[in-house]
Amino acid sequence: MKYLSIIKFTAFFICSLSIIIKIFLKFLDKICGKFDLELILFNVLQNNKGVDFGIVIIGLKYLGIVAFQILLLYFIIYKSSCLIKRIIKSPQKQNLFNALFIIIIFALAVIQFSYVSYDFNQKSDVLNFVRQFASSKDVPPSEDFILQNYKVPDISKVRFTKKQSAVVILVESYEQSFFSEFAIPPLKQRISLKDAQCIKKYESASNMNFTIGALTAWHFGLPLKLPFKDLNEYVSPNGFLPNAKSVFDILHQNGFKLSLIMGSDSNFSGKKLLFEGHGNFVIKDKNYWNKFGYDKNENKGTGWGYSDNFTLTMAKDELQSLVQSSNPFVLVIELVDTHFPSGYSPKEFSNFGDIRDSIDYVGYEVNNFIKFVQELNIADLSLIVLGDHNFMGAPDFIKGVPNRYVFNSFYNVKKKIPKQKLSQKISAIDIAPTLLQVCGGDWDSNQFGLGISLFSEDKSLIEKMGTKVFNEQVKKKSSFYEKFY
Repeated sequence: MKYLSIIKFTAFFICSLSIIIKIFLKFLDKICGKFDLELILFNVLQNNKGVDFGIVIIGLKYLGIVAFQILLLYFIIYKSSCLIKRIIKSPQKQNLFNALFIIIIFALAVIQFSYVSYDFNQKSDVLNFVRQFASSKDVPPSEDFILQNYKVPDISKVRFTKKQSAVVILVESYEQSFFSEFAIPPLKQRISLKDAQCIKKYESASNMNFTIGALTAWHFGLPLKLPFKDLNEYVSPNGFLPNAKSVFDILHQNGFKLSLIMGSDSNFSGKKLLFEGHGNFVIKDKNYWNKFGYDKNENKGTGWGYSDNFTLTMAKDELQSLVQSSNPFVLVIELVDTHFPSGYSPKEFSNFGDIRDSIDYVGYEVNNFIKFVQELNIADLSLIVLGDHNFMGAPDFIKGVPNRYVFNSFYNVKKKIPKQKLSQKISAIDIAPTLLQVCGGDWDSNQFGLGISLFSEDKSLIEKMGTKVFNEQVKKKSSFYEKFY
């Protein structure tokens, strides 16, 4: 009987763990779609102040499902003997049926745990991650993907014959797939591509397929990776990748004024550390607007903070102020109203009752801002609109879209994207050298970090290697990368 008690407890433990993993996967699928394990770990380790409480509510719902299922499991496993006693009167048969029941439950528990563990590994590649993390060996230079492909110019060797100011709009989770002919129904209120250059195949690549990962790539031409030697270094007291060089470091040292406007909290995911530490950005975020008495209820967007309409209105004021100064500048605007789970849109855009209303609304607001910038008629001002990554998950209306790509559009840039490049694959790391060249920077190559400028005829790494191989290489341990922490 002692052995049966141990088997019973083991079965209950394994089943409970299976339930936790299974529900956790459902939760991640709901909020992230295809996810990276490093994305999850990064947000666990980072400052999560300012998170949308709607995501917390969803998390609590799934936690409730876990608790209910484990409680039900407890009654099935531990109260089954009472039911057996009621049905079967013979003590010997009771013991036999009880033992048989526990063995069957144990076997089913092992099968279920094997299945959910396999599923979790397939989706997260956790075994490969643990294997790399557990290894104390440095990666040989010849096998270090980052080392073999990394190249940045000396700041002193970046030349600016003519400096060009730029406005960069980050549109949360905005992808070209929203307007695909395969979308049901195809949305109409898209961001205008009139007079714009656009790459058709901007991939949402590994370690860049979440906002801070994309921003890291835009800064450094690098993916956002964990320091395998010590996870505590992920939140470095010295800053965000303090030893890596950002294109904004170069712009700042060449006299550019840098500004970040957003309606959410810049503390979330280390954005404040990133933008203040690389480029010395002036940051105006939710905390800034609260401090100066703006009414969040009157300008409410998602649970992240102020609406995109408010953010873009404030950005217009900031832009006009920057234009009046004598310095070249880069203004980065982060929008958030198309964020999971349902985004935000005002009543006049309530046509679908789901995220499509937010997509329509944000497209309308961004188009108005594009028109505003174009009407300023400033020759030395470029405008770039970029999605940070694909939408988290697969909403029903785009499930039929065969290939999903991140939105991008470039207005009034002095360089032209080569014709063949327009249909080649790129990733977020290629935005770094592109931004530097948009602002007039010139150096002895078209590369920054791992990124290749969109204005170069050279193929990007993801085009040369293919998406699958590129993603696999990006996720590998890099001893060279860890020196950036």
